[in-house]
Amino acid sequence: MLVRLSALLAAMAILVGCTSLPSNDQLDSARLRVASLNALYIRPSGPRFEAWLDRREAMVSAIAEIDADIFALQEVETFDGRPLHEENLQLDFLMERLPSYGFAAIGPPETVPSTQPILYRKDRFRLLDEGFYFYPGQGDPVFPRRADGRQNRYASWALLQPLEGGPPIHVHNFHFDHQSGTRRQEAASKIATEIAPAIARGEPVLVIGDLNALRHSPTAAILRRADLAFSWITGPTFHFGTGIGAFPAIDHLLYSERFEPVGRGVVFRRNYDGQLPSDHHPVVQDFILD
Repeated sequence: MLVRLSALLAAMAILVGCTSLPSNDQLDSARLRVASLNALYIRPSGPRFEAWLDRREAMVSAIAEIDADIFALQEVETFDGRPLHEENLQLDFLMERLPSYGFAAIGPPETVPSTQPILYRKDRFRLLDEGFYFYPGQGDPVFPRRADGRQNRYASWALLQPLEGGPPIHVHNFHFDHQSGTRRQEAASKIATEIAPAIARGEPVLVIGDLNALRHSPTAAILRRADLAFSWITGPTFHFGTGIGAFPAIDHLLYSERFEPVGRGVVFRRNYDGQLPSDHHPVVQDFILD
């Protein structure tokens, strides 16, 4: 029975998702493409660094092919085991190779955690403001791991003004704890509090990232009660670096009532010369903003 179940899950993982998207340039100008990807942190030496050298071109290719107007990334980090490290090889590489994007919510490592940049197309948006906030009990000191071995967890945010006019868009990029449901729920409650003023004013809000939970979990319920809806993402997003996942999506795109989704969300499963961008697949959703 277990073997049959595993085979079924593997088959579903292969069938669900896509390896191509319509070009963003072919879409109606009123549409907005939003995406998220957990980029998988690296170390400056060893197997994980060698794997990064192998897959980094695939990551750039995937981001460029998806061509999202707003792209949230998580785990953009070079972790060397010290409490504070200035080197961020992933961020430097992506900034160099993706000149059409602005990078928000980054800064000096002694004051700003830069592992969750928010990318935006510079031909569509102007950055009005940016920042970050830690989840309760999960964020001191700034960067990146505490004495108990846990990561500091936080949300990055950016306020983006469409160049063609319209209201600014509030974008919050999250990465929740992968072990503790309590910590995930605390993080979701913090985000709900942070976005509440914008929601109350009827302003457009996007909340994007790695939930480390399913869309029907208690964590997700907190965000729904904050007047956010989930993009309908079908199939696994985390795949252990193999391309095949064994449980439903944990990466999610959430949006306020100002956004109308165009169809369902997409799990983008493209590999490039056999290389996948990360151990997560990107998730993508097109919207119309009223």
